[in-house]
Amino acid sequence: MYLPYPRYNGKNHSWWNKLMHKWLIVIHLTAISPMTSREATPETPEIKRCGRYAAKEGLRYVEEVIMPVDPQAAKGPLKEFRQWNMEYTMG
Repeated sequence: MYLPYPRYNGKNHSWWNKLMHKWLIVIHLTAISPMTSREATPETPEIKRCGRYAAKEGLRYVEEVIMPVDPQAAKGPLKEFRQWNMEYTMG
């Protein structure tokens, strides 16, 4: 499996495991979310609600936890969680 930000993998950063947990949740929800309204199921609204929450929580975590201690490391995750947050807010 692809792990983002390999430069930080295994370097015992206090934020690494929590970031990966949040990242994997959003990736999973994005993967199971229907792409079109034709693919929608009764679970679709709940999947989207969970995705919206996970994206916002990931964005909050990056801004409040990673950014203050390592602004350089926060750039990639910040960009991704902002994108997911925007997609879930609009979709």
